[in-house]
Amino acid sequence: MAVVIDTSCLIILSKISRLNLLEQLFPEIIIPEAVHKEFGESLTGYIKIRKAPLSDKLIQFASAFLDKGESEVIALALESNAEGVVIDEKKGRKIAKGLGLKVIGTLGLLTLGKEKGVLKEDIENIVKDIEDKGFFVSDKLKKEIIKI
Repeated sequence: MAVVIDTSCLIILSKISRLNLLEQLFPEIIIPEAVHKEFGESLTGYIKIRKAPLSDKLIQFASAFLDKGESEVIALALESNAEGVVIDEKKGRKIAKGLGLKVIGTLGLLTLGKEKGVLKEDIENIVKDIEDKGFFVSDKLKKEIIKI
C-alpha cells in the first residue's frame, strides 16, 4: 500500500541526506502536486507525483485550517486508500487522524527505520543533525524518540 507524504518530511530528509529512507520503508510513495511545488527539488522515480482531486470538498474544507500541501495530502490519501500519511504539523495530524488515517511524522519515520533495521545510525545523532539544519525538535519529543 501507498503512503502520502507532506513537504516538511521531504525537506528534512533531503537536508540530512536521507531521502532514500522513504524507499526503504514503503513500497509506494505518493506526493500531491502542491507538495512537489513546495519542495522545489527534483525527485527520484520511486516518489510518484499525483494530482489531488481539486474539486474535492475535503480540500476546500481542510484548506480553511491547513496549507494547500497538507490539504492535498489528506485528500489524496483518502482517495487512493493509502496506508497512511506523513505529516509533521500538529493541526494536519489531528485532522488526518480524525478522518481515520494512520499518521506518522518525520521523527516517527526514523524510529520505524530503526525498528525495521534499515537505519543503522544512532537516532540521537540524526536528531542532532536535524536540529543543526535549523529544524526545531521539542525536548519532550527528543526524549520520546531516543527512549524508543
